[in-house]
Amino acid sequence: MKTALIALLAAGCIAKPARDPDRGAPGERTWKLVTGADQPGPLLSPRLTYDPASAHVYLFGGAFGGAVANKLWRLDGNTWNVVCDDCLGAFTTRYRSGFAADGGQFYVFGGVSDAGGIDQHAEVYTSPTGTKWDFFATTGAMPSARDQASLVAFHGKLYQAGGYGANVAKDDLSSLETDRWTVEPRNSANTGGEGTAVTVDSDHDRILAIQDNSGKSAADGLFAFDGAAWTNVCTTCTGINRGDASLVHIPGADATFIIGGNVAGTPTHDTWRAGSDGVFAKIDEGGTLPSRAATGVAFDPIGDRVVLYGGQGPDCANGCAGTYELVLK
Repeated sequence: MKTALIALLAAGCIAKPARDPDRGAPGERTWKLVTGADQPGPLLSPRLTYDPASAHVYLFGGAFGGAVANKLWRLDGNTWNVVCDDCLGAFTTRYRSGFAADGGQFYVFGGVSDAGGIDQHAEVYTSPTGTKWDFFATTGAMPSARDQASLVAFHGKLYQAGGYGANVAKDDLSSLETDRWTVEPRNSANTGGEGTAVTVDSDHDRILAIQDNSGKSAADGLFAFDGAAWTNVCTTCTGINRGDASLVHIPGADATFIIGGNVAGTPTHDTWRAGSDGVFAKIDEGGTLPSRAATGVAFDPIGDRVVLYGGQGPDCANGCAGTYELVLK
């Protein structure tokens, strides 16, 4: 496995629009609804990732009305198209799993096979095209079964952080290289928890993780892992304790966004942006993004936009439909 996005961008294999030198400045960017991009339907906790090999954003899983979705969708421009209708049907279904694309492969880790979050798993499944999935046998110190799993590609490995398993909020970190799991250093400040959001900050060569308040403690922190040790980015990033927020970094722009989440159990619509100084400032004061928590999010370098789908809100507590974008060019 290898992390391909930065190499492709540097080599010019992915064409990108020109950037404004001050793009993403507080108050200058707002969300908008992508008209007609609701084909996946209402989904709670879908997972989004950008695949450098195909240069598309993909959506996997989610749940609605007590049923677990088992589909993989590809965003073609402003339309979602089905890649596989019952992706893991020969094995299982997955909800709130880790989902990543790396080295020309898709990976799904952990999650639950029921919408109630009871049947937790730790297996890995993989596919080179998204259409045919296979069980991926692993060795080493495999992470325990968990709900609210996460997965990101970083320095030739896949990293899993946090989650919730056996009635315990997880604060561990594991890496998968080739087929072997390794236990990585924990963060003594506790980045773990149910719904921990994770993203790769390639501008500073690190993984970022939110300290999730639906886990062990109410918090508003952001922490970084450089492959060897954890450091604190900010202890009070937004001034608001939240859980099930979305986190995404924009490579090349040195911008990190914290989006929505549950504040005291109620979804919020606020969006916060930090630059190289790690100081977050609120943007999108116009409220064009509805209140949302447990959404799927990814950066689309072709459209130069942050893409957000689904989640829950006051108007769709069991799963929301619709794609929103934060255009950055």
